[in-house]
Amino acid sequence: MAPSLESSNPKIDLIESAVKCELRLDSLRQHARDLKVKHTSGKKHALLEEVITRSNSNIQSLKAWTAAISRGRQTSDESIRASINEVFENILSRKKDAQKALDHRLALVFALEKYKKEAVEDLRSAMNEIRDTIGYLHNQVRTVLRDTPDQKEREKRFTEMSQRRPKSYHTFKRAIEKMSEAERRSIRFGTYALLWAAFPAKLDLVGNVGNRDEPGDGKVYEKQSIKEVESILKAFYDAWSDATMNTNDIAPMSPDTIRNVSKIPEMAKICLILRGMKQERLLDDFCKTSRDDKHLPFKPEGLKTIFDPEDADHAEIFCAEQYRAISRTWNDGEHIKVADAEPLPLEFIKEYGSGSYGSVKRMKDAFTGAYFACKEQISAEARAHLLREIARLKKLGHRHIVQFVKSYQRGDRYGILLKPAATTDLRKLLDRYRRNGLDYDRDARDRRRDRVVFKPILFTAFGCLSRGLAHIHNCNIRHKDIKPANILYEKAMGRSPARFLWADFGLAHDFSNLSNSRTVSRNRHRYSPRYAAPEIMEEFEARKARGEIDYDTSDDDEEDAPAHAPEGSQSASGTRIGHGRSSDIYSLGIVFLEILSYLIAEGPEPTIPEDFEKCMPFWKNIARLDSWAHKKIERLSPSDPLVFLFQLSCKMIKHKATERPVISDIVKELAAANPQYFCSVCLKDPPEPISQAVIAEEQMVEGLEKAKQLSESLHHVNSREHGSIHDPQQVPAEEPPPQDNARRRRFSRTSVYHNGVEPIVKRSSMRSPARLRDRPPSVLRFSTHEEVVPDFLDGMAPGSVDNKENHMPRIPSIGT
Repeated sequence: MAPSLESSNPKIDLIESAVKCELRLDSLRQHARDLKVKHTSGKKHALLEEVITRSNSNIQSLKAWTAAISRGRQTSDESIRASINEVFENILSRKKDAQKALDHRLALVFALEKYKKEAVEDLRSAMNEIRDTIGYLHNQVRTVLRDTPDQKEREKRFTEMSQRRPKSYHTFKRAIEKMSEAERRSIRFGTYALLWAAFPAKLDLVGNVGNRDEPGDGKVYEKQSIKEVESILKAFYDAWSDATMNTNDIAPMSPDTIRNVSKIPEMAKICLILRGMKQERLLDDFCKTSRDDKHLPFKPEGLKTIFDPEDADHAEIFCAEQYRAISRTWNDGEHIKVADAEPLPLEFIKEYGSGSYGSVKRMKDAFTGAYFACKEQISAEARAHLLREIARLKKLGHRHIVQFVKSYQRGDRYGILLKPAATTDLRKLLDRYRRNGLDYDRDARDRRRDRVVFKPILFTAFGCLSRGLAHIHNCNIRHKDIKPANILYEKAMGRSPARFLWADFGLAHDFSNLSNSRTVSRNRHRYSPRYAAPEIMEEFEARKARGEIDYDTSDDDEEDAPAHAPEGSQSASGTRIGHGRSSDIYSLGIVFLEILSYLIAEGPEPTIPEDFEKCMPFWKNIARLDSWAHKKIERLSPSDPLVFLFQLSCKMIKHKATERPVISDIVKELAAANPQYFCSVCLKDPPEPISQAVIAEEQMVEGLEKAKQLSESLHHVNSREHGSIHDPQQVPAEEPPPQDNARRRRFSRTSVYHNGVEPIVKRSSMRSPARLRDRPPSVLRFSTHEEVVPDFLDGMAPGSVDNKENHMPRIPSIGT
């Protein structure tokens, strides 16, 4: 029970008490220096040097405590002041004991070596207790510098201080000497009871030990607690050893008992684990088998040989609980599988959000202090989702992309740790920006000032996210789920500026082993309809109309089917449409427009313009969305940086996939327009070169599109030859194979590509036969060998048509 908080004693000045202790310790140091001049023998000289060194260390540590207290206001709680003052009195008392032991040792000239050794042990014991007591003072700095108005909370703090106060050698020795001989011999139930009573406050593990559902993640034994227990165990063993060896017991202690107890100073972690399990009685089992902290971690098989048969059930619980005292080997990039009841060293900070697969939380490593974003999911589908995300993230490495750190499995739960642990996501950030700043407790003027400061940070989202997406595409990966909730924001940390990061690659598509990036989506649930490209939603609606979409089953754990048709075109069956990198461009364009809608919002509590939301669904109303953007441009000054961003975003949301710019061109345009679209780090780093795979696919798609236009023109010519106009959109019947007497010759590709330049495409990545398998019959076949030429082109130069009857004009080139 805490002493009365109302005291009639004069107010205690803790700084004055600390200075008094410093002066007394300095007098001990000066006394040792004077004796060092007098005693020059080897052992005495070394002992005096040790006293001087340890006194210096204690004085410096006490001065540091005094400086820490001087920087703040001391607590007005007299009970806490009195408790701290008692600690100073203990230091002064132990200083007297140290000086007395030192003088006693120097006076023993002709005494037996046994008495000299005892004097040295008393001296060192006193010095050790002074050191530990000053360490205890450092742990109570926060308590001394804060006030708690709640009476119960003050009493609770005072009780905790008393429990954490280190027990001295003399305290243990006096208690053991008062025991009867039977109590001293009953180590397990007698002397150990005295030891457990001296331990610091318990770690709160109520309902966590052995609980598979709530194992108590993040609750670990701190280093300071372990050191404190080590000092207690050392003082206990020294006191027990001296008390039992110098007693007048009928029979001395057995060598086995002495050997068992001698291991206790090296069992601080084991003692904490057993105390958390409320199984203190098992300490004797570890002593008998000479197992200490160096043998951690234990396996269940090994523990069953240590514990008695009736205690074998505690082996699995100990194996799980031991990781509160030691950190499991879990290196970066490593996957571990832990027991269901084993606690992870991850302390929960806050939850970012949750989805169909699981939740994402901000966590702190209790051992290292590092922060992570932890994505934990349940079920087999969730595991496949995480495995895909890990595979994608391992291929990526960019400042604006989250990094995979490590992963774990605990029962049916699968989790991955990512860094950095972002502050929030773009969706929540825009909402906070809309509500005028980040601190709602301040007045409106200060909050508007915050909004002005925060606006340039949102400008950097355009350039930084574009550079991040360029890296993703260069690594032959499509994100496929671009939306504000999957874009994280990390506030400025030290010299590192604020940044936006791409996250959630569970739906990303890796096409590094395919000829192109296009896929056919099997289920709309893999996308966010608000941000999905028109080709994706049109395909979904067409399949829905044909009854191919089953809402009762989901194939989210499967990869999308590869598409061979040119991007934005139909296959021969007319049922699937391939979509590639350009679908990411469209989604990013919608995100850009959404950011712009917040930036142009006005008023004390601005909202998203209603006319912007009326354009939903965006993929059906692209023309209306484009008109909305141009109306906003007309209201802005031509020099306003928002004008260029509106214009660029309109290019990115074109209905036709081939009309959208590629991400490398977007980055170049942003860099040329204004440097404020990038963070300071991106401005210093050179732009990432475009990969050959991206160049090859862009050229290939462009060539196929021009070939398609040429085939439509040739069909038009053929229809006029036969006296009928043929609809180029209608898929014609398959052409009959050429006759045996058809003349063959080499057909140059230069008649197809713009300006007669053939794209440089590696044959291994182009896969021409597979990619043109579902082409319309009118598309010309390209090969390095002879090709069959239509009859109406036979005998004519490539790129020209000589039709004297119809006088057909030359086919116009693309772009005219």
